[in-house]
Amino acid sequence: MSQPSTPFVYPRPGIPEHQDPVPSWLCQRLQDMNQLDSDRVQYGGLHNTLLNCYFPATSNFMVKPIPRLRNVFASNEYLTGAISIDSYDPPVEADDISHFVVCKYGADVNGDIPLLVWELNRDDAGGVHRAAGQIERYRRWCAAYAEHNAAVGEQHAVYFAIIEQSSVILMVPSTDGLMMMKFVNVLDSRLHKILTDLPAKYE
Repeated sequence: MSQPSTPFVYPRPGIPEHQDPVPSWLCQRLQDMNQLDSDRVQYGGLHNTLLNCYFPATSNFMVKPIPRLRNVFASNEYLTGAISIDSYDPPVEADDISHFVVCKYGADVNGDIPLLVWELNRDDAGGVHRAAGQIERYRRWCAAYAEHNAAVGEQHAVYFAIIEQSSVILMVPSTDGLMMMKFVNVLDSRLHKILTDLPAKYE
C-alpha cells in the first residue's frame, strides 16, 4: 500500500512560480520518490523529465538516457571481451554507466556538445565518501569530454552531478581541479540557479 505523501511546498522558496521550469506535480513526485524505497526505473523517468524542463529540445538540447561512459582503448591495445562503440565514436571497454548526459545539439552527428553528466547512485552508495573516491574517474571523463569539445570548437567545462537519496553532489572542473558543491536534493533552489544558468553558456 502506498504511503500518503507530504504536500510539497510550491512555489519553491526563493523561486518565483513564473520562473520555475519544473511543474508542481513533478516536484511532488520527486519528493515522494525520494522518501520511499523508490523504483529505479520510475525514478530515472522522473529525472529524465526534470532535465528536459531545464534543457528543452526547443532550445537545441538533448537529454541522452543511460549513455555508456567507458574507457577508450589505445590504438595498439589488443581488444578483448565485450566491445562497443560509444556515442562519441571510439571503441570502448566495459566501465561505468551514467544515467544521463545533457548535450547541446551539434550540426554534425558526432558534434553534440556534452555539458552535464547526471548520475543516479544506489541508495546505499556511500554518499560523499563514494563521490570523493570517484574524483579521479571524473577527472578522466572531464579530460575526455574537454578533448571532444575542443575538437568541435567548444571550450566549456562539463559538469557532473551525482544524485544520492539524501544529497546531490555537483562537480565543476576548474583551474584548481574539481570544485565540489553539495545540495540537499535535486529541488534545492541553489542547484536550480546553476541549472538555469548553464544553458546560457552554450548559446
